[in-house]
Amino acid sequence: MKLFCLVVVLFSCYLNSIAQDSLQATIVLIGDAGQLIKGHTPVLSGARNTVPFNNKTTIVFLGDNLYQTGLPDDATPNYATKKAALDSQIIIARGTDAKVYMIPGNHDWQNGGRGGYETIIRQQQYVDSYG
Repeated sequence: MKLFCLVVVLFSCYLNSIAQDSLQATIVLIGDAGQLIKGHTPVLSGARNTVPFNNKTTIVFLGDNLYQTGLPDDATPNYATKKAALDSQIIIARGTDAKVYMIPGNHDWQNGGRGGYETIIRQQQYVDSYG
């Protein structure tokens, strides 16, 4: 009887360990994170506080990562303010094994304006510089 109980307990522990590791991936989709509200983006805080950011986690920013007209040239007077929302997205997974991908939206492309291509290239170079 003791042997049977031991086998049942060990089997239960084995099943429990399999169930906990059965999650293959967590994908977090975030859109319109490009505008700070009182200095932060609430959805980013919510994601960080509720989703475990580990090697199975992928965060995808779905566009409009910077309102209203993408990342300006770094000589622009309010450059630091403009890039702050992008900074908050870039660092969301800092110190974790989670992966982050960014897809540009219409605001990132300067709403299709004349300098949209240059704006998106600046944004890509800026994000890439963080690795």
